[in-house]
Amino acid sequence: MPAAHRTTTSSAPDSSIRCSSVPSTRTNTDRESAAQRGTGDGYDLELLHAVADATTVPLIASGGAGTVEHFAEGLRVADAVLAASRFHDGDLTIAQVKEHVAREGLPVRR
Repeated sequence: MPAAHRTTTSSAPDSSIRCSSVPSTRTNTDRESAAQRGTGDGYDLELLHAVADATTVPLIASGGAGTVEHFAEGLRVADAVLAASRFHDGDLTIAQVKEHVAREGLPVRR
Protein backbone atom coordinates (compact mmCIF):
# COMPACT_ATOMS: atom_id res chain seq x y z
CA MET A 1 0.00 0.00 0.00
CA PRO A 2 1.46 3.44 -0.87
CA ALA A 3 2.66 5.48 2.10
CA ALA A 4 -0.11 8.02 1.45
CA HIS A 5 -2.74 5.33 2.03
CA ARG A 6 -1.38 3.42 5.01
CA THR A 7 -3.75 2.07 7.63
CA THR A 8 -2.76 2.81 11.20
CA THR A 9 -3.78 1.57 14.61
CA SER A 10 -3.53 5.11 16.03
CA SER A 11 -6.71 6.91 16.97
CA ALA A 12 -7.96 9.51 14.52
CA PRO A 13 -7.27 12.42 16.92
CA ASP A 14 -3.72 11.17 17.59
CA SER A 15 -3.06 10.70 13.88
CA SER A 16 -4.45 14.16 13.13
CA ILE A 17 -2.19 15.77 15.71
CA ARG A 18 0.89 14.05 14.23
CA CYS A 19 -0.08 14.90 10.65
CA SER A 20 -0.87 18.53 11.46
CA SER A 21 2.81 19.15 12.21
CA VAL A 22 3.85 18.09 8.69
CA PRO A 23 3.39 20.66 5.90
CA SER A 24 1.07 19.72 3.05
CA THR A 25 -0.39 16.60 4.58
CA ARG A 26 -3.96 15.52 5.02
CA THR A 27 -5.28 12.93 7.39
CA ASN A 28 -8.32 10.94 6.42
CA THR A 29 -10.58 10.52 9.44
CA ASP A 30 -13.68 9.53 7.59
CA ARG A 31 -15.64 6.49 8.57
CA GLU A 32 -15.87 5.07 5.10
CA SER A 33 -15.17 1.40 4.83
CA ALA A 34 -16.59 -1.27 2.58
CA ALA A 35 -19.33 -1.88 5.16
CA GLN A 36 -20.16 1.78 5.87
CA ARG A 37 -19.80 3.53 2.55
CA GLY A 38 -23.10 4.95 1.40
CA THR A 39 -25.06 4.01 4.52
CA GLY A 40 -26.78 7.38 4.73
CA ASP A 41 -26.77 7.18 8.54
CA GLY A 42 -24.93 10.48 9.02
CA TYR A 43 -21.37 11.51 9.70
CA ASP A 44 -19.54 10.09 12.70
CA LEU A 45 -20.02 13.21 14.82
CA GLU A 46 -18.29 11.74 17.86
CA LEU A 47 -15.16 11.13 15.81
CA LEU A 48 -15.38 14.56 14.19
CA HIS A 49 -15.64 16.24 17.60
CA ALA A 50 -12.65 14.27 18.88
CA VAL A 51 -10.49 15.31 15.93
CA ALA A 52 -11.70 18.93 16.01
CA ASP A 53 -10.90 19.14 19.73
CA ALA A 54 -7.45 17.60 19.25
CA THR A 55 -6.12 19.70 16.38
CA THR A 56 -6.55 22.94 14.45
CA VAL A 57 -6.08 21.52 10.95
CA PRO A 58 -9.02 21.92 8.56
CA LEU A 59 -11.41 19.02 9.01
CA ILE A 60 -13.51 17.50 6.23
CA ALA A 61 -16.36 15.16 7.15
CA SER A 62 -16.74 12.29 4.71
CA GLY A 63 -18.76 9.11 4.57
CA GLY A 64 -22.25 8.53 5.84
CA ALA A 65 -24.36 11.56 4.87
CA GLY A 66 -27.79 10.66 3.63
CA THR A 67 -30.02 13.66 4.32
CA VAL A 68 -29.71 17.42 4.09
CA GLU A 69 -29.76 17.48 7.91
CA HIS A 70 -26.60 15.36 7.99
CA PHE A 71 -24.74 18.02 6.00
CA ALA A 72 -25.71 20.74 8.48
CA GLU A 73 -24.76 18.50 11.42
CA GLY A 74 -21.36 17.85 9.84
CA LEU A 75 -20.75 21.52 9.15
CA ARG A 76 -21.38 22.41 12.78
CA VAL A 77 -18.21 20.43 13.58
CA ALA A 78 -16.13 20.23 10.39
CA ASP A 79 -14.88 22.89 7.99
CA ALA A 80 -16.33 21.09 4.98
CA VAL A 81 -18.38 18.01 4.11
CA LEU A 82 -18.34 15.43 1.35
CA ALA A 83 -20.98 13.05 0.06
CA ALA A 84 -20.41 12.54 -3.63
CA SER A 85 -22.48 9.37 -3.83
CA ARG A 86 -25.62 11.21 -2.71
CA PHE A 87 -25.27 13.56 -5.68
CA HIS A 88 -24.10 10.96 -8.22
CA ASP A 89 -26.94 8.62 -7.29
CA GLY A 90 -29.48 11.45 -7.55
CA ASP A 91 -30.66 11.11 -3.93
CA LEU A 92 -30.01 14.80 -3.29
CA THR A 93 -29.02 17.84 -5.30
CA ILE A 94 -26.32 20.30 -4.35
CA ALA A 95 -28.97 23.03 -4.44
CA GLN A 96 -31.10 21.17 -1.86
CA VAL A 97 -28.15 20.81 0.47
CA LYS A 98 -27.07 24.44 0.09
CA GLU A 99 -30.61 25.69 0.70
CA HIS A 100 -30.95 23.62 3.87
CA VAL A 101 -27.52 24.56 5.20
CA ALA A 102 -28.27 28.26 4.58
CA ARG A 103 -31.65 27.94 6.37
CA GLU A 104 -29.76 26.48 9.31
CA GLY A 105 -27.72 29.70 9.48
CA LEU A 106 -24.46 28.14 8.32
CA PRO A 107 -22.25 29.85 5.73
CA VAL A 108 -22.72 28.58 2.18
CA ARG A 109 -20.73 29.47 -0.91
CA ARG A 110 -23.12 30.33 -3.73
